[in-house]
Amino acid sequence: MKMLKGVIFATAFLSASLNATEVLATINDKTINKSDIDLILKKSNITFDELSLEDKEQVLNRLIDRELLVDVAKSVGIEKDEEFKKALENYRKDLLIEVWMDKLYKRTLVSDSEANKYYQEHIDSFKTPAQAHARHILVKSEDEAKKIIDELSRIKS
Repeated sequence: MKMLKGVIFATAFLSASLNATEVLATINDKTINKSDIDLILKKSNITFDELSLEDKEQVLNRLIDRELLVDVAKSVGIEKDEEFKKALENYRKDLLIEVWMDKLYKRTLVSDSEANKYYQEHIDSFKTPAQAHARHILVKSEDEAKKIIDELSRIKS
């Protein structure tokens, strides 16, 4: 019954909140606000405010459903399950790496002018010396060919 009240309250609250305050829904004492949704939408490079009204409602309804399912999972003790704990630890490690790499990437962004300056200062290291590749060496006699093979073998060793 508590969940049903939360859904009814969230639905009623949604219609009044989409254009008003940052809190968009409340489900069983848990609030969903624009910043929660923006965090989820971050990888899509879009914010909640940029969504159409229909998309806002759809995203919010999915988050409401998610919160209700989280409540059910907690109520049956999933958080104490060993499989859950192992999966959570793996996710935590992956998230640590992802956040660290994002921060590292943001610190190491190089502008076009910086890249061009580096290139100009190190232009010699970007040049490739002339190269030749030979698969066949044509000579007049077999003896001459054997001498060349011996020389190349000595050079290679």
